[in-house]
Amino acid sequence: IERTWFVDLKSPGTTVSTDLIVDYLEESSIHHEVGPGVTDQNRLSLWSFADGAWTALPTQSNATSKTLTTRGMILRSGRVERIVACAD
Repeated sequence: IERTWFVDLKSPGTTVSTDLIVDYLEESSIHHEVGPGVTDQNRLSLWSFADGAWTALPTQSNATSKTLTTRGMILRSGRVERIVACAD
């Protein structure tokens, strides 16, 4: 997916567990964010980069709605999570 999502928590001193749903664009064969190497959008997964390391997130993909969901993601104030989607 040719998009990066940045997620941060603005409430100081806070940690939360949340379900995160992100979407991606695929309007037509010309206007889309899915790379040519992706043969099955149901195999897309989310990865998080924080504190200098990449971590795979448990991901549910929905190729019909063009969304990727991870449940129970821990967000901490002062820590920006960089999220990307990759094909397995």
